This record gives sequence, C-alpha cells and structure tokens, in this order.
Amino acid sequence: MPSPKRYASSAAKQKAYRLRQQNVQTQPPIPAKPGPARWRALRKNALFLLEALAAKMREFADQGSEAWQESEKAQDFEERQGLVGTAYQATLDIP
Repeated sequence: MPSPKRYASSAAKQKAYRLRQQNVQTQPPIPAKPGPARWRALRKNALFLLEALAAKMREFADQGSEAWQESEKAQDFEERQGLVGTAYQATLDIP
C-alpha cells in the first residue's frame, strides 16, 4: 500500500524544503592548518553541537507522557542530559 502524500503539490514540497534550509544553522568552516585558529573553530563547533543536542533532548523529554516522565527510563535520560550539560560546561571552560 503506498504511503499517503505529505504535500498537496510540488510547490508545497519545494516551499517546505526552502523553509527547512533556512532553519539550518551552518557551522563555520574549520581551518585545515593545525593551530589556535583550528582549535577555536573546533571548540565553537563542539559548543554548537552540544547546544543543539541539549535542545533536542529537552524537546524529547517535554513530549514524554506523564507515565514515562515518572519511569526509570526518564531518570536515566535525565542523567544523560546532565552529562551533556557537563560536557558543554567543560567545553566552555577550555581557554
């Protein structure tokens, strides 16, 4: 059985694609030559990814049902969220 269409027309499909592309935040290029500029760019990239991960994790946890939020899986997930926060803070502390 074919899956239902997501978009009413090709124009609607293209519009959705353009909106997704606008919402994508591009990361700065990382210099190829080893040195302080490269390390700063890599640190900035790591902070960007950790922020995105934390936001997605919060969004996922907020969408969970009450039963899930009271479960042991939710507690484990909360611990992982804490680890992401710790990694973010440690990355911030790098000079």
